[in-house]
Amino acid sequence: RLGFGDCEPARFESLRLRFLEIYASRLALETALFEGGAALLEALEAAEVPWGIVTNKPAWLTEPLLEALGLRRRACVVVSGDTLAEKKPHPAPLLL
Repeated sequence: RLGFGDCEPARFESLRLRFLEIYASRLALETALFEGGAALLEALEAAEVPWGIVTNKPAWLTEPLLEALGLRRRACVVVSGDTLAEKKPHPAPLLL
């Protein structure tokens, strides 16, 4: 909503849907782990420490992104923004 400024409410939904369409088509184009992230995940896996992902991104965007990054099969759990009624920063996704 913030990204579209003060557009009229009737136009907002069409703009939001178009934005999501463009975003989904370019989901992993310039997305990368934070610096040191790959080494951290490798160290956790070498130590047999399970790890997971908690994101506010809805599952229909989370799943293809994780596949593209090669993380989906590595993560022991993925909690997306629509997994629970609450999203981050609420503690429920992390506690799950």
